Amino acid sequence: MTANFFELSLVECKLKTIIDLDTNQKIKSFFYPLTGSKYKIYIVTSKDKVLYIGTTKDSVKSRLRSGLNASGQNGYHGYKWKKYKKVRLAVWCFEDLNQDQVENVEAELAFLVRSQTGLWPDCQNEIHFNNLFCPKGEILAIKIYKQLLQMNSKPESTVESWKNLDSSLKASINRGIKQADKGLFTPNEEIWPVLKMKYSEKGKLL
Repeated sequence: MTANFFELSLVECKLKTIIDLDTNQKIKSFFYPLTGSKYKIYIVTSKDKVLYIGTTKDSVKSRLRSGLNASGQNGYHGYKWKKYKKVRLAVWCFEDLNQDQVENVEAELAFLVRSQTGLWPDCQNEIHFNNLFCPKGEILAIKIYKQLLQMNSKPESTVESWKNLDSSLKASINRGIKQADKGLFTPNEEIWPVLKMKYSEKGKLL
């Protein structure tokens, strides 16, 4: 499961520059599979918080354009985070998941953010809940969140960094993911209690 990470600069709620954080190079447009029509999960972060978790089957460029350009017509005002000057964007593409499955992962991610930071994503508009992809959706959410933490171990991190987690917590997460993949347990039995013990209400390490 490959993640793509970017830094976006906005001026007057419009996307101006895109930096590919894997290469640290400015790019003119997104690339495949982000330009394809398979389902995607994307997360927007800024400084110390997760702003938004979304899903789309459109190209990333089209989805961002729609959310940034919306002005209230038909009741849709677009992204709440569009007034930020700089954000980070993480995108995961899924070749084989359907809408219900992707929305299940989205909801599990939002709950995981709430569990770890004490807050729901700051600029979230809505979340679609269902139980049609359990426990696999929960497992995927854990993997995605781990990758997000690893990405944000770089300078100007936007959420608690994976690098800063103590070794016992890292080992518990990795062990839990491996065991859950093998169907040996439901993640809630091991991962959530361990994570909750390590975080204070504000999401900082104790």
